[in-house]
Amino acid sequence: MRNNESNAVNEAICDMLEVLHSAGKIDSETYRDQLAQHGGLDRLPPQLSAADFKAIRQKLSVSQRQLADLIHVSLSSIVKWESGKNRVPATIALLMGILNKNGLAVLSV
Repeated sequence: MRNNESNAVNEAICDMLEVLHSAGKIDSETYRDQLAQHGGLDRLPPQLSAADFKAIRQKLSVSQRQLADLIHVSLSSIVKWESGKNRVPATIALLMGILNKNGLAVLSV
């Protein structure tokens, strides 16, 4: 099989895995393992530990309250994410990765 055909087959398999996982037909561990086998790990939402979240906030030199205001979430959410009580949502993890790389300037309009 040619490389383009192989890539198309892997993409189709990853699409099907996503459908099966969304429908609850396969568990998260199987989903992740199969995505890894077919080159689809980039489909998984980003994850950010509590310690990494806090480190990025500190690198940005903002308080918990300031970050909450900047990204339009509650102070309570920031506290829970940094303590590990709640998992950092994928969208926030993605945003924090962007802020870590580019700084707060990306938030200005």
